[in-house]
Amino acid sequence: MKITIITVCKNAQDTIEQTIKSVISQDYNNIEYIIIDGKSTDKTLDIVNKYKNKIKTVISEPDNGIFEAMNKGIKFSTGEIVNFLNAGDGFYKKSTISKVVELFKKHNSDIIYGDAILYDQNNPENNVLKSHKYVDGISLARWSICHQALFTKKNVFDKYGDFTNKYKINGDYEWLLRNILKNKTSFFYTNQVIVKYLIGGISWFGNRAKFYYERIRIAIKYYNVFGFLINNLIMRLRSKKLYFRPL
Repeated sequence: MKITIITVCKNAQDTIEQTIKSVISQDYNNIEYIIIDGKSTDKTLDIVNKYKNKIKTVISEPDNGIFEAMNKGIKFSTGEIVNFLNAGDGFYKKSTISKVVELFKKHNSDIIYGDAILYDQNNPENNVLKSHKYVDGISLARWSICHQALFTKKNVFDKYGDFTNKYKINGDYEWLLRNILKNKTSFFYTNQVIVKYLIGGISWFGNRAKFYYERIRIAIKYYNVFGFLINNLIMRLRSKKLYFRPL
């Protein structure tokens, strides 16, 4: 079973190497690694080129945001399973992909997902972002799932489409709701940490106003206006008490 790992980056000279090392140190051999760079102007590509014999495809050109870059990676992927690991992120263990592959062989699911550690380079924290044991519209109204902790069968993208670039921060959230509420895609949760996720960049942590504006639009689309109000009430401004546990 071939696994495609896609890393999108731009001007990530301080974080890209740790991500590359995380991928190439996995104990699973059948990995296709793709890096989509947004035309970096720093030393990102110099670092990437150090590992070019371990990377299947490197594309460096301007793009219109992270989700357009992720879609570009999907286009070039040939693996049966796809995962997105952004610059600064890393797999929790060297055996992470091997364990995920065994789960795909055991369970007939379209998507397998787990938990994530969120950390800041300047202030590391051993807190785990717990994913939902079961995913539906109600659970995702509380909080989303880190796309870095998701492994998805490639045919899900082929059948139901990739990420919309309409939402610059919440494109992955819209994709999850679309697949759960509209496409009835099957999910399986594994109670293990999949990834270490670097806080920052294009996310809630960096632009809360835009984050909530996009969530309003997405929630109205899938839940209606009343559903959106319940959505944000339950989120409680994403209080850590809702979904974090110590490592």
